Amino acid sequence: MPEPLPREADANDIVNKKKKYIKATFLNGATTHAEETVYLEGWKDVGLRFHIQPCERTIGTSLTWNNWRIRGINRKRGHKRCDGKTIRGWHQHVWKNQCGDKWVESLAERLFGSPPDPQKIIQVSLDRWNIKPIGAIGEQLPINFLQRGGENGTTS
Repeated sequence: MPEPLPREADANDIVNKKKKYIKATFLNGATTHAEETVYLEGWKDVGLRFHIQPCERTIGTSLTWNNWRIRGINRKRGHKRCDGKTIRGWHQHVWKNQCGDKWVESLAERLFGSPPDPQKIIQVSLDRWNIKPIGAIGEQLPINFLQRGGENGTTS
């Protein structure tokens, strides 16, 4: 059975107000689509996943909650949103009750570099969605992270 649709207020709350963490080792050198759990404070897994699509043609990131995209950053020549307005270039998808993830807001091209730098796209996404990487990118995780959360970061 599919997960119920998230409510806009709940999606905004989880993105804007909750402290979130991701394993930084995941962020180093992805060359194909990759997905990693995003934990809430206390290493709680509530179904949040951070996705990277590093291919130049479809470069972007997204944050899903129980398989629903509640945020996303990517670039298109033209993206028609649910109010009929067309947004061009880099944009962020924001979950809205009336149109799901089809609501998009423009983002400045300068944020991502030219040509687009995948690490900048990841960093902008993490900053906008209040996700803190644990450990330095490319390093092993701190031992206390593994002790708190086990090998996969989940609590029992």
